[in-house]
Amino acid sequence: MTVFLALAAVMMTGALLVVLPPLLARREAETSDRGAANIELLRRALEDNDAELRAGAIDRGQWESARREIERRAVEESQVTDGERPALAARSPRIALLLAVVLPMAAIAMYIVLGEPRALSGRPPAAQAAAGHAAENEQMLAMADSLAKRLNAAPEDGEGWAMLGRTYAYVGRLQDALNAFEEAIKRRPDDARLLADYADVYAGARGGGSLAGEPEKLLKRALALDPNQPKALALAGTIAFQKKDFATAARDWERALAVLPQDSEFAKQITAGLAEARAALGQTQPKASAARAAPAAAATDAGRAVSGTVTITPELAGRASPNDTLFIFARAPQGGGPPLAVFRATVRELPLKFTLDDSMAMSPDNTLSRATRVVITARVAKSGGVVPQPGDLEGASKPVAPGASGVAVLIDKAR
Repeated sequence: MTVFLALAAVMMTGALLVVLPPLLARREAETSDRGAANIELLRRALEDNDAELRAGAIDRGQWESARREIERRAVEESQVTDGERPALAARSPRIALLLAVVLPMAAIAMYIVLGEPRALSGRPPAAQAAAGHAAENEQMLAMADSLAKRLNAAPEDGEGWAMLGRTYAYVGRLQDALNAFEEAIKRRPDDARLLADYADVYAGARGGGSLAGEPEKLLKRALALDPNQPKALALAGTIAFQKKDFATAARDWERALAVLPQDSEFAKQITAGLAEARAALGQTQPKASAARAAPAAAATDAGRAVSGTVTITPELAGRASPNDTLFIFARAPQGGGPPLAVFRATVRELPLKFTLDDSMAMSPDNTLSRATRVVITARVAKSGGVVPQPGDLEGASKPVAPGASGVAVLIDKAR
């Protein structure tokens, strides 16, 4: 306790040394940078542009074009503050004195009320983490709304509307994203990537998560413009998979993987879907299926199976339909590659008791019994496909060892 109090005193003194000097000295007041929010959004756009190039979602020409546009906007924003001069702010000795007295007292009072050994562990509570995510989303929304105002004043900027749509989609405002993409397409009707993004958001905002209908038409249009657009191919494969056209799904996903870096997260997701499509194709051939079934059953190590129960929160249960597809996966904790085991069910079966074993493996060389630790993930696929989509509902267990039983998986978040 003595050590703790000494450390607390040192930290409080340090805090006062940081806070008080600026209040006791004359200082320059910070100028209001009217373009700060937009500049931050443009910086994020540059990072996203670089990431999409690395992921193979865009080619070098598209990357350079987008970068030039973003740099032009950054120059415009930097000129907003030209000519502004900082003003001098007066000293604030009364405020300094008040803080010197109140700050230590407030810290002691808060520790008496809230302090406990768990608070010294260095691990933030879940509520704090959630608040951090909420604050980040609020910041992103503020920047997006600022960009929206500029675009309403200068609406002929197709790239700006596309950037706005992707930002709104990122924070989950699908209807606003849809409106922004519609404005972008009016000005860039032959942009295959834009059409794929629009189809994806359309499915979430108006299609109830389904890619059938208008999204499918948009994807056909995108692939007519660019037959190798990876996102359009991935979504087209999902549509084919839902129709149980596993051959077309596999073909589309193979084409998408051909233009994506193998180590990208997008490629890993598609690889998992492709493995399931190939497995389904094998199941349509009775002789081949029977030949594989026997060795698979023989190889199953019952002592290495993982069993448990999947449930869903009442809040998310209202967002799922009884016929929605439910996938249960076993993966390595670090992720990557196809699942070690996969089981398919429907939402109507929740709460669902499950058992995953080697007979459910995607590959005989990548099985549950060979792993040391696994994470069990459950996902309600609103689109019915294995590739995750906005609006899907998910939950995951803590890492467990193969052979574990009574594993609890709670579906408690939406993509």
